[in-house]
Amino acid sequence: MEVHHLKTTRKNFWHYSFEFLMLFLAVTAGFFADNLREENVEHHRELKYMHTLIEDLKKDINEIDRIRPLRIAREDSIGTLISLLTKERDKYTNDIYRLVNATEGYESFIRNDRTIQQLKSAAGMRLIKEEVAAEIMKYDNYIISEVDWNNRTEANRIDYYKQLRFDLFDVKSIIDPDQPVLLPATETIVNKVAGALYQIKRISETCRESGDSAKVKASNLLVTISEKYRIH
Repeated sequence: MEVHHLKTTRKNFWHYSFEFLMLFLAVTAGFFADNLREENVEHHRELKYMHTLIEDLKKDINEIDRIRPLRIAREDSIGTLISLLTKERDKYTNDIYRLVNATEGYESFIRNDRTIQQLKSAAGMRLIKEEVAAEIMKYDNYIISEVDWNNRTEANRIDYYKQLRFDLFDVKSIIDPDQPVLLPATETIVNKVAGALYQIKRISETCRESGDSAKVKASNLLVTISEKYRIH
């Protein structure tokens, strides 16, 4: 009876050892399967981010190209307006009024940042290849430190100029634009308005230059994405 009892114990030991091994293998396989599934999900997210980022960058480039000639035309108009203000103003009242209205409005380059904001807010940057992530941060930092700062500066200078223009024109000119009336202005007032216009012209040129630089950086980022992800 004692020998029979020992055989049963040995049999149970191997049986339980086999079951434990199978259970261990099943858990391990499940663990690796979950990891593989998670990697596939993250890779899909990574590619989705890259596709939407490409769309954003192409829109940025198109917007820069659209605004650039508008800025050049406006800068030329501002230069003409400054010139007319220093001449016999009464002879050029209508031209001055037309140019004042033409130079009030402006368009700034506002980048499409939906993907970059998602990458930053959802910790998605960790999914991106190192070289691409570095280029993304360079582009983002340049927009914030240069383009956005120039845009704010331009907006402030234009707001200041809009207040000064009423030192030149009677407010009735807004009601009846067909017959604008120049107010008698001292050389000090004219110089102040011309100086404000010159500052607007300079910041517009700076905005245009920063837009050109942003276009180069966006194009470089597109090339890097294409090389690292084989996306065109």
